[in-house]
Parts: sequence; structure tokens; C-alpha cells
Amino acid sequence: MQRLMNLGFLTSVRDLIDSRLPTEKVIKEFPAPEIQFMLKHSKVPWYCLWEICTKCDSRCKICYLSDFDSVGPTSNAAQRIAAQIIEAGIFYVTLLGGEALLRHDLEAIIATLRNAGVFVKLITNGFQLSLARSKSLATAGLNHIEVSFDGLTPQFHDNSRGSGAFIEAEKALIQAKRGGIPRVGIVLTLDSKNASEFHLLPSFMHEHGIRECYISLFKKVGMSGSNAQMDSLASEAIISLYRQIQIWHSTDPELLITLLPACTCGRTSVVIGADQRLRPCPFVHAKTVGSLEEASLSSLWASIGDVLYSDENFPCQSCLVR
Repeated sequence: MQRLMNLGFLTSVRDLIDSRLPTEKVIKEFPAPEIQFMLKHSKVPWYCLWEICTKCDSRCKICYLSDFDSVGPTSNAAQRIAAQIIEAGIFYVTLLGGEALLRHDLEAIIATLRNAGVFVKLITNGFQLSLARSKSLATAGLNHIEVSFDGLTPQFHDNSRGSGAFIEAEKALIQAKRGGIPRVGIVLTLDSKNASEFHLLPSFMHEHGIRECYISLFKKVGMSGSNAQMDSLASEAIISLYRQIQIWHSTDPELLITLLPACTCGRTSVVIGADQRLRPCPFVHAKTVGSLEEASLSSLWASIGDVLYSDENFPCQSCLVR
């Protein structure tokens, strides 16, 4: 609460909020209020997706990246970017690649963000997540890790990521919990083919001792995704997903299954690419607003409002359910 007040999101009410409460007592990130979908452009980014590299040890058929070559910024440059994230007032950062665990300085980056009170989540394919690495990430202060799944059975997941990938992802969930990372969840990418397995999600989560799942909708973009045999879900199918999730919220309330109802790109969220360029949307690589090597994150964020939004000019139309 204190951090949100300091950033100007909230005004304290005398006797109701104790400003002396230490930030570290808040161990869960603030759920984004529905008002974010009504904003054209928030003064401060609420959420940052940092693609810390595009180098990857997998070639998923659903991948939206435009290349797999970049090792990302140098360690010194990454620390400068972390400092800009902190200075801009962003309080929630997701680190991913490519495969972020291929970076040996990942723990140092996490520690810098966490020492400033930034909530840090990591998304991984799980191949590199040994018990030792899990413990190292936990020691660095990582709040939350999500292992990526392209299906809830080997049939679909391995079809996208290669033989044996499903077993490795399951192992990663076990290692993350054993390593002491506070929150362990999954991110499930749904497309026109694997959506047939969606009804298995609650049983899958219970079987693996997982309470949290973020639903990502496949976009037919990128070097791999644009040539994939699967398609993006139609709007009617997405609406059905929302309805099913609402049913599960009532019948299985301990499960936290999230599918955002609208696009937040450039409104409250921003993407930092491995090339250090800022862009509104993870799926549209050509639309950038400048480089962090040349301007501050805060100034680039302010300029996003100059190029976005009209109802006809969202970065990615497939994000929307109208």
C-alpha cells in the first residue's frame, strides 16, 4: 500500500492506513483493478515484461519471437535497465526470454529489483531449472515462477516443444517448490488445437500442487508462430473460456486461473525487448517507441501515448474480446 501511495496511485486516509508498515510484509503482488482496462495511458507503468534475451534452448511452435539469436544486454547494461525500471516506479516485472535461465547473471538482476521492492516473476520452459538453480533464484528473492505449458498432456505439449518436454516441465514444477521459490504456477498457451484439453486444467493443477495459472492466447506471429499449424482462438471460443473460468472460480475457489479480459499494452503495461527497445505489445515487434540506450524508460513511456490508442489502432487486434 505504501508503495502505491508513493507512486501516486492511492491517497492515504488518516487512521485507516499505517504508512509505517514495511513494504516486505506485502508478499503478494496487487491484483490489477478492472480500472486499468478503462485507462488510455497510466502515468506510471504498472507492469513490465522484460525479454531479457531471445536465445533459447527450445523451438516451440507457438513462439512469437522474431529471432532466437540475442543474448540480451550485457550484465552492466542489464543493471542499468533494472535501475531505470526502479526509477520509473514499476512495481511488477516479469522476466522471460527466449529462455531467461540461460543468463548466468539472472540472479543478480533479480536481486537488484527485489532490493528496491519490485515484485519479480520469471517465466521458463523448465529445461534449465535444477534444484540448485531453484535455490539460487529463491535466495536472490524471486517472488514467483511460472513454467510454460503448451498443453496439459504430452500429446500437445511435446508436439509443440519436442519429445520429453512435458516430463521436463513437470520436473521443473517439483524443483521450483523444493527450491523454496514462494509461488509456483504455470502459464498455459491455448490455441485452436490444444483448447480441447482446457477442461483438464483444474485436475492438472491439483495433481501438481499448483494454485495459479495464467492463460496466454496464442497469436499467429513470430518466426515459429506465424508458420504454426494451429490458429488463434476465435472470439466465441475465448468467451467460452471466460465463462468456464468463472464457473471454476465458484466451484474451485482455491485455484487462481487468470485470463485478462482486454489488452493492457501501452495502457498500464510495457515491454522491454532484448535489444533494449521499448514497445507496447509483446507480439508486435515492429512498433517500438525508442531505445533505453538513448532515452529513459520514463520518457519513452510518456511518448507511448502519442502513438496509441484509437479503437482501430491497438497493437494486436487478437487480444480483444469485443
